Amino acid sequence: MFNNFFQRLHIKIRSVPVRKRIKNLGKQIPVYFHYSVPLDNIKINTLNMEVTPKELFNLEPIVIKVVGNGRLDIDELIVRSGCYISAREPIKIGKYCFLNSGCSVLARAGIEIGDNLMCGDNVYIRDNDGHHLTKDEKEILPQKIKIGNSVWIGKDAIILKGVTIGNNVVIGAGSIVTKDIPPNCIAAGNPAKVIYKGKIDWSR
Repeated sequence: MFNNFFQRLHIKIRSVPVRKRIKNLGKQIPVYFHYSVPLDNIKINTLNMEVTPKELFNLEPIVIKVVGNGRLDIDELIVRSGCYISAREPIKIGKYCFLNSGCSVLARAGIEIGDNLMCGDNVYIRDNDGHHLTKDEKEILPQKIKIGNSVWIGKDAIILKGVTIGNNVVIGAGSIVTKDIPPNCIAAGNPAKVIYKGKIDWSR
């Protein structure tokens, strides 16, 4: 059933041929895909799994969950070991996107990611607090996250609920983004603030 599920979604699973570099190893990333929604709620064009030499002896599983009111719409995404995608509400990911090792994308309100996203190791994108929380007897609810096109998020950065990040933005490593970031800038710090505004060009 597992294989049939992936065939129906036309998902392409690829591992970098690390065995050419290290003989007789044959490592692969474990992938767990849990869903309790109609298959119409899951649309994946290309989902590639990538193994790099640094991960050969620490291949944490990739976990993808689509439950509750969740929808998962992925155009083109590469993920590495230890990534966790949990859609209790809709997650939409555009073309040519990349999640490095240990990244998490957790939706309880909704997360929309544009084209050409690049995330360093352990980037955390979460639109909710994880537990029930009240402030002055008022419940604090999850809030949608929107990330534009051509955004590079550095290692260990955290993107919190209610945030919109514009196009052509670089988020510095270790930053915690609590408020909107305008387009065409570099932002860094805790909380993240714009440290440069102007034309931004970056490549992988």
